[in-house]
This record gives sequence, C-alpha cells and structure tokens, in this order.
Amino acid sequence: MRVVLPALVVLSLLTPRDARAWCRTTTVSQSDPTVCVTEGTPLRWPQRCVALSLDPLMLPAGMSLPQVRGLLGDAVGQWSAARCDGQPWSLSLSVGADATGGAQYLATGANQNAVVFVSAWSAMGLPPSALAITTLTFGATSGEIRDADVQINLTQALTVATPTRGNDLPTILLHELGHVVGLDHAPERSAVMWYAAGRGEQRRALGDDDLAGACAIHPPSLQRACTAPAEGGGCACGVASARARRGAPLGALTVALLALGRRRRAVAFRPRC
Repeated sequence: MRVVLPALVVLSLLTPRDARAWCRTTTVSQSDPTVCVTEGTPLRWPQRCVALSLDPLMLPAGMSLPQVRGLLGDAVGQWSAARCDGQPWSLSLSVGADATGGAQYLATGANQNAVVFVSAWSAMGLPPSALAITTLTFGATSGEIRDADVQINLTQALTVATPTRGNDLPTILLHELGHVVGLDHAPERSAVMWYAAGRGEQRRALGDDDLAGACAIHPPSLQRACTAPAEGGGCACGVASARARRGAPLGALTVALLALGRRRRAVAFRPRC
C-alpha cells in the first residue's frame, strides 16, 4: 500500500512553546517553519547507537574525500558531545562505513543512515532551491525512527571557507544532523535548527536551544546498552510501520529566502526480526 501526501514546509514541537524555542519532529506535518505544533507522536531512535555513512561517489567541487569525512565527523562529534546538566544524553552518534546504496530504505535487510551529495537534484524531484533534505523513516504508531538519510544539493555552491559568500557546508551538516536526532526547525533565529541560512552565514556551533532539544528527546534517563549494529534499521517486531519523508532544507537569505521543500511519503511494510 502506498500513500503519497502533498509537499509541505513544516516544523514540529512536542509541547506548546514556553521559555524554550526548540522544536521536535512528530508524525504530523506542519505548514510554517517558524511555528511549532503539538499534534502527533514525537519521533525518537529506539536504540542508543546511530551511525552516519558517507556516500563517496560524488563530492562538492574542490573538496577531497578525507576533507568531507572530517566535516561530517566534526558535526557528528558536536551532537555526540551534548551534555544534559553535565551528563551525556542517551544517543551515541558516529561515522560508520561508507554508504553503498545511496539514500534509500529497505523493508528487509540492513539499512545505512546515508549522507549523499546529489548532482541530479531537480531530476530526482527534489525542491530546486533547497540546499539539503533529511528523510526519516519511522514507525507510524510508535514514532520510532528506523532510518535517516541526508541528501545535499550539489547544484548549489558549497564551501568551507571563512569568511565565505557561498553556502557553508559545516552549517548544513550540523543542521541536518539535528533532524536526524529528532529535532525540527526552531523559531529561534540564532539556533542551528533555524530553517534558513544566508549566503556566507555560518552556524557551526550548537547553541543552548539546540542542546536543550537534544536532551529533551534523548535524556540521560533513557540510557541503553549500545548493542545495535552501527547502522539504521534494526529489529522492530509488533505493529506495522510507515515510511515518512521529511525534507529539512536550509535556504539562502541574502537576496530572498529559498523555497523549503518538505516531502512526506508513507509506505506500509511488515515488521522484521
């Protein structure tokens, strides 16, 4: 069974906005990237260990594979180092073996949480003006994340220069990994999870708002043994699950905001063990 829902620009939050501004991704789509909603089941990884796998087939112009691996490692390291009142949060991110299948989800077999650079962006039906999109696969009822894939647009100029007039790749990676851990766009302009970035703008360090969201989703009290393989997927016996695509792009603010694409596709599949 396959259900295709219309494209949306969305943002999500578990509870009504109070003193904090971070927003949590849920099973319900939203229409405004600066307003949070309370509906739906919040998303969370069921296991402690989550590895990101870089696809080495295509890279940004002028960047080497070791350089890009290093940038991904830096972004992973920042999220992994999150502390909640001095204690480590209950999610452990790492960089795993190279991705071999691109951005995809397999109903049977092992999955990789892939980070993929895409040159045929528009041809793949991705929003032309988006810099990146993160796709989460999760249980329709439980909200447990099964797989996460990050796709980055090679038709947009990517750079690591400081200062830069291009689109800052470290900022993009740090933002997209926020979606991987379960955060959505935040209404706080200074946060890494703000939905857009101007050309030359850099947000390379997690702020208090970003860290507060990470700690709320995966608090130290949820510590679990790191027994799962360093890949996405895993065993999930019980209720049927659903795939949902949630694009989470950054835009450029220098002249005008780039369009934000948010795609959602649900496909029922049988649980596996």
